Formats: sequence, structure tokens, C-alpha cells
Amino acid sequence: FVKTLSTRLADYSDKFIGEFLSAENIIDLLERGQMGPVHESLFGRISHRSDWKAERLGGIYQQLKPFFKAYGLKEGRDFSHKGIYVEEIKTSLTRENMVMVALLNGNAEGQHRLSNYGWGQVQVNAIVSKLNGKDIDLVEGIWDLFDHNLWPELQGLNERTRGKSPPKVEALPYTINGRLVTGGYMRLKYDTDLDMTAHQIQEGQAVKELLGNSLGKSAKTNQGSSTQRVKGVKLRPRLDLGVFSEAVAETVHDLAYREAIADTFRMLNNGAVQNAILSAQGVAAYLALVQRVREVAAPPRNPSGFLGKTLSFVRKRTIVVLMSGVKTALQNFTGLFPALAKVPTGLLLREVAAFYSPKMGERIRFAMEQSAYMRGRLEHFDRDLSDMSRQLTVNGTIMPSTAVSLWLMGMVDRGVTVPVWTAAFADGMEKFGNDDAQAVDYADKIVRQTQGSGRDVDMAEIMGGRDELWKVFTMFHSYFNGQLGLLVTVGAISKHEAKTNPALATARFAAKFMVIYVLPFVLTELLMRGMGDEDDPEEEAKRWAKVFVRYGAAMIPGLRDLANAADWLATGNFKPTFKLSPIETTVETAMQAPSAIYDILSGEGTDADIRTSIMGTSVYLGLPGKLISDTVRGTNAWLAGEAGPQAIILGPPPKQ
Repeated sequence: FVKTLSTRLADYSDKFIGEFLSAENIIDLLERGQMGPVHESLFGRISHRSDWKAERLGGIYQQLKPFFKAYGLKEGRDFSHKGIYVEEIKTSLTRENMVMVALLNGNAEGQHRLSNYGWGQVQVNAIVSKLNGKDIDLVEGIWDLFDHNLWPELQGLNERTRGKSPPKVEALPYTINGRLVTGGYMRLKYDTDLDMTAHQIQEGQAVKELLGNSLGKSAKTNQGSSTQRVKGVKLRPRLDLGVFSEAVAETVHDLAYREAIADTFRMLNNGAVQNAILSAQGVAAYLALVQRVREVAAPPRNPSGFLGKTLSFVRKRTIVVLMSGVKTALQNFTGLFPALAKVPTGLLLREVAAFYSPKMGERIRFAMEQSAYMRGRLEHFDRDLSDMSRQLTVNGTIMPSTAVSLWLMGMVDRGVTVPVWTAAFADGMEKFGNDDAQAVDYADKIVRQTQGSGRDVDMAEIMGGRDELWKVFTMFHSYFNGQLGLLVTVGAISKHEAKTNPALATARFAAKFMVIYVLPFVLTELLMRGMGDEDDPEEEAKRWAKVFVRYGAAMIPGLRDLANAADWLATGNFKPTFKLSPIETTVETAMQAPSAIYDILSGEGTDADIRTSIMGTSVYLGLPGKLISDTVRGTNAWLAGEAGPQAIILGPPPKQ
């Protein structure tokens, strides 16, 4: 009963693996780095369905894009913001509200729920009469998606998993301004701002679906579109297109994962499989696999409540402002080095040379044609970016989308991941006897492990969770968590190899440590801050040692922030630079922007004021602030003779 130090350390190691490693890395430990039947049984199917889900949502967006793009800029802006007075109900509704009324009026259940607002058919007809041709086209497009596109797939899924399908919601055709519309299905969600009971119901359903029916021993996806409607509900339905985008996300999530989740849980609950995982990696690793499957099964959720919505908004603005810089994008090139820990050097060098040649387009097309994961990677290569997927609604903003603001980062990621993927594919073809399917899976896995990934199924427990507050403290962590997982797995494999050949295992691990950790950290430091101008070699060595430790600390949320605080205390520099989240920087800069702008207009502005004013204004407007700031300040530095013309792209030289 008295635990020894070695026993405690083993317990900590198990818990660390369970919390900080992704499911794929845990399975990699079980198979000693080989991709075999355990990987396919416990991860492969969910992974494939995750890629299917991304492509399916992309296809739906393309299907409805013409309806959304039909609205001009002003029309799009007014769509969700400008009220239109309706005499029959003595109040104003936005065009978005009216579109939702038209959608709900297309079936009997929807008509009944609209009556909970006190509206009869006279009032509903008066509301929908305000719609124009573009609005009606959008309404018909949404009905068509649900009734003729998604419903047949749901019907087939229900028949396979339940033996029967609930009855289809029947359409009720009616006329809008003399135009006959088909009617159709629209998901019913209730106005949580008007009725707290609805909020409690939705939260209860989410918890139930997360835990399943057996205190977490089973996992179910959200099956709202497959459930027969309940009669007698007195709650008022929500009248925003967020209901539509949420319904699409939940339906596609169910289609993607219901069967895969059930199969994976059957495997995890199998006694032989369970005992094998427990004996090989411990309880924490097994529970981590169970938790990841449960979280994947949970329904997609939008932020709720004032705090959640505010944090989500600020977090997204932080991403756009801070990640838009050229140096930030170029840092992704360091990801080529960790790939050397998994891919033969000769193959990777050959593919890098082929990519950066006239064959670039050919290599990109090959990877995209072969791999669903690579086709969707730009949408989910980082968790913080994947949260910013386009919403299925009319967007009337003049500000650039996230994809536009971060286009350079996406280009650099492709410039790294495509040669890594093609090299791993060639290696996989040799490993698996020219089996294309296995080689593709292998190449996908190598890219995820060496470059990071933001898919739900690829996140470690520390990166998981749906709480917006927790996401704030784990921002920009996907890449470092991937490097941490890679280090732990190669270390565990080397430890196993050392039982037979210690010298060879040590040499291999040292080489892999160099490419996974040392080279990326050195190149990142040189890119961001240069060599420095320390005249004292001892001080220069201290600086590099400090950076070495801080790079490693960045792999663990909390520890990375404590490392910054320790440096602050050790140097005696009491400038308050210690921040628990990048959001603090964004909020602080936004608050200081008015003062900085005033100083500039007064003729007393400094370079710091220029940076603060640009970055702060970008927070308010959602602009790529880092990119704009670096360009403006870099140009000023070049014109002043303080830097070369490269500063226009890379920004001014760092202050030493």
C-alpha cells in the first residue's frame, strides 16, 4: 500500500500520456510505432469518418453558396440587422427572422410552434409576404438540402442501426406573393433567451449524449434529425439561421460518426482489448481513449451565454490579428525537420526538391486526389483555425474572411505537408507491399504526427473540451502538442529498442531529438529574433539556454506561462509581460489603441504607438493586424536606413 518513488513516477507517466497524447499517439505506443490492426480498429474508422465529415460539410456549403452570394454587400448587412415593421404583429423582424418563419411554415409541426408566438396563419402570411425572390430561393434551397439530400442518408442510417426510420416530416406547400413553394423540413430549436427551460433541456440533452445511457460506458452521437417530433411543446422556436447551420452540423456529425463510434466502443469494451491496453499503457491511457471517443460522439456546440460568446469572439479576433504575420507563417517551414524522425531522409529530400520545382502543381494534385485528409487539411490543421469554419448564413461584412487573412499560413503549411505526405506515401508503398489504401493512411498519419492537426479526433485530452474558457488557455497549442506527442512516442520506442541494443537506440533517439526539438527551436529563434548582439559569449550562451528551456515549456499549457514568469522574476525586469493567454495581449492592445492614435496625431507617436494603433484597430475590425503592422513599420525602418528592404515583408528588426 506504500507507494515507492518509482511507482509514483510510473503513475505520473501514465497520467501524462493519458492527458497530453492524442489517441493516435497512444495507439502508436501500443504498436511500437507500427501502424497495424490496433490503429485501424481503434482509430482508423473514426479518422476516415472525420475526413468524410469535412468533405460533406464543404459540399453542402458549395451547394448553398449561390443562394448566399446572391445578396449584395448592403443586402447582406441588412439581412440580420435591419428591422422590417409588420403591421399584423405590431413589431419588426429582420429578413433573417422572416426566412426562418417561412422555413418553419413549410410543415405542420413548424406551423404549430409558430403559434406559440401568438401568430395565426394571417400573421404568418403577412410576415412571409415581405420576402423577395432571393429570400424565397434561399428557403427552397434549404428545404431541398434537408428533404432530398440529407434525409435519404439519415433514413438509410436509421434502418441500418435501428431497424427502422422515424416518419419523415411531411412538407406543406403554400404560396408566397403568388409563388408556390414546396414546404419542407426545418429543425426546431427553442429561444433560450426567452425561456430558460429550453436552455436546461438542451444542456441536459447534450450531457446525456456525451455520457450515453450507461454512465459513460456507451457513446452516442446527436440524433436530433432522426428523432420523431414531440407534440404539445409550448416553447417559442428560434428565428435565426444559426438553427439551420447547427442542424446541418449535427446531422452531418451523426451521419459521419454514429456507426463508427458504436464499432469503436465495442472494441474498447472488449475484455481482451481492454486488458491489453491496461497492461501496456495503464489505466490513464485507456481512459483517455474512451474519453476521446466520447468527446467525438458529443454534438457540435456553439458558444452559449454572455461569457462564452464574448470569449469566442475575442479568441477568433486574436487568431486573425496575431497569426497573420509573414514570420509566423514562415515558422511552419521548421516542420520539415520533425518529419525526418518518421520519413527516410533521402525520400524527404527528393520530394522537397520535386515540390519546389515545376512539378509543384503535379505533386499537390497527386496528394489532394489520393487523400481526403489532405484535401481538408487547410480547414483543420490547427484547432484554433478549425473553430472558424464558415457559417451557413448570409454574411454582409466588408472585412476579409479568416481564409483571406491567413492565406500565407495556409500556403506555407501546404508547402511543408505536401512533400512530407508524398515522401511518407512512397515509404508506405514500400512498407505495405504497394497497397495504395494503406500507404495513404500511413502518409496521413505521418503528416498529423509531425505537423500537428486540429481535428476533434486528433486532439489530446489537454486540447479537448468544448468550454470556451479552457480554449483560451490552450490557444496556439496544436503544433507544440504534436511535437510533444512525437517526442514521447519516439522516446518510448527507443526505450523498448534499448533492451536489445542500447548504443544503437541511444544514437537513434539523439538524432530524432535533434530534428524534432533542437533544429526547430534554433531556426525559430533565428527567424524571430536573429543572432543577437551580445558581446559577452557567456551572456549569449545564457540567452540560448533560456530560449531552449522556454521552447520545451511551450509544449505544456501552464508551464509555458510559468516559464515566462520565471524569466521575468530572474532578470529583475518588472515589466508586466506575464500573460496566461494571448487574449490578454489582444485586449490590452485594443484598450491602448485610442491613446496610441492620439499620440500619433499629436506628432509624438513612436514606433510602439504605430504598432499598438494598427494592432488595436485590427482587433476591432477583424483585420490581419500583425501583417499590416510589420509591413508599415518595416517600410519605415527601411526608409530610415535602419533595415534592408526585406523588412517590408518580415517587419523591422527586433529590438535587442
